[in-house]
Amino acid sequence: MQNKKIIPELSKATADETEPQVDDPQRREALSRLVKYTPPAMITLLANDSAWAQISGGPPPPPSDIRLKTDIDCVGATRDGHKLYSFRYQDDVARIRYVGLMAQEILKSNPAAVATRPDGYYAVHYESLGLKMATYDQWKRQGIKSVQ
Repeated sequence: MQNKKIIPELSKATADETEPQVDDPQRREALSRLVKYTPPAMITLLANDSAWAQISGGPPPPPSDIRLKTDIDCVGATRDGHKLYSFRYQDDVARIRYVGLMAQEILKSNPAAVATRPDGYYAVHYESLGLKMATYDQWKRQGIKSVQ
């Protein structure tokens, strides 16, 4: 896996520390299954909690950056006027469709709800907006309730 460039901001991290190093066998097995379906940047952050924790003090939020998404369609809006989009992540070989926000839009209206991840992409702190990301299947079944 070539993920050594994903977390360049960590000046204290060595190349070996940015590669997924997981001691827990169950977590290692779960990550090995995820690697087939998850963008490389997300795998690195999932495997390397200490890298994200050094920067944010908590788990990484999912990427919400339009640069990582494809097949984008507006499907609605929240009560606060935030547009909701269905999309797929470009690197997702499973081609799962999600419903969520675009970080670049939230950055204009509520910059405190947007963070820059260690990989340089934007993420929305959904919880600060009283929202969550959902799959498109959840959206079809539950509508707006799936993201509240």
